[in-house]
Amino acid sequence: KGPSPDRSPGELDQFEPFFRREHPRLLATATALVGDREVARELVQEALLKTFGAWSNVSCLERPGAWTRRVLVNLCTDVHRRRSTEQRAL
Repeated sequence: KGPSPDRSPGELDQFEPFFRREHPRLLATATALVGDREVARELVQEALLKTFGAWSNVSCLERPGAWTRRVLVNLCTDVHRRRSTEQRAL
């Protein structure tokens, strides 16, 4: 699936180097937080999709990588909460 019609090609050109730079760091962080590389990959993908969806705002931030890491940490926290709830239910 390509960029959505309301995205400019310039946004993708800006986002790609950010993606390449941040992806390995995000994956290492998520893997450390959830302890499962496959789950971590999914969470990183979701965090980067959210970042791209908000890229017109996020790209203007002083540290867009920090914004994305916060999104990722929130997603990891959700995983831990779900696991905890599932364990209590069992």
